[in-house]
Amino acid sequence: MNEADLSRAVSRFLENQLSPAEEQAILKDPQLRATFIEHVRLSVRLQTALHPARDQELIERTKALLASRDPGRPLRTLEAVQRRIGRRAQTRRWIGWIALAAGILVAFLVVKLVPTRPAPPEVRPELGVRTKPEPRPLPLPAPPKDPPPPPAPVIVEVPKEPPAPIVPPEKPRPQPEPVPAPPEPAPPKVEPPRTPVETKVAVARIDSLAGEAFLWTPSGRKPLRAGQDLLTGEGVQTAAGGKISIVFADKTRLDLGAGTTVRGIVGKQFRLDRGTLRAQVTK
Repeated sequence: MNEADLSRAVSRFLENQLSPAEEQAILKDPQLRATFIEHVRLSVRLQTALHPARDQELIERTKALLASRDPGRPLRTLEAVQRRIGRRAQTRRWIGWIALAAGILVAFLVVKLVPTRPAPPEVRPELGVRTKPEPRPLPLPAPPKDPPPPPAPVIVEVPKEPPAPIVPPEKPRPQPEPVPAPPEPAPPKVEPPRTPVETKVAVARIDSLAGEAFLWTPSGRKPLRAGQDLLTGEGVQTAAGGKISIVFADKTRLDLGAGTTVRGIVGKQFRLDRGTLRAQVTK
């Protein structure tokens, strides 16, 4: 804190306007706290000289509190004492400001040029200030005494146990003959997996046939005859001069011309590989 900040802090303290943050900053620094108290004491003396008609008891109480320099005492405990001084100083503030600035400058120069340790707090018996009693020296511990001799060992006679009675050895008992294990059951016969038989359903019938025609099956091509049923997945083929008519279950009719091949009949669906046909569909 420079000289200008210190002057403003002293002025705000005398006017009861010092913030808590400024109080904590002054209390934490011992050197700044001592300088601040010296400035406040000097300002009080200057104001006392300018106003000799003030209450002498109030001035003495203020000087005693400022002289104590107790670090644990917050600065706001002095505000109530300084209120009366601040109110009276307002009548002639301009004279007080000149004297205060001169006093602060002189005190600051003295503190800067002559660095001395702060004097111990003055104890005035008329103010009833209590002093801390000097700590009494603790009594030295007495030297340890000689330990007492250990007690004599106590010998306890343990009674002897009587001899164990003689037990005749037991005769081995005959062991029963082992029961033969039952024969293991023969493993069940494993049947070979059965091949599922695909069931084919007749989806159409050869109504009429003219010329030469063949039936297409997965196993090969076979001759076709009139009235023969067509199963699922089969097909038909007509030769160069052949014609056939196929009738489905719902009366749908297919007429295949010569050189026509139809495969993969499933329901009413089929694949026309080549040739021509005519259909009469029944919905």
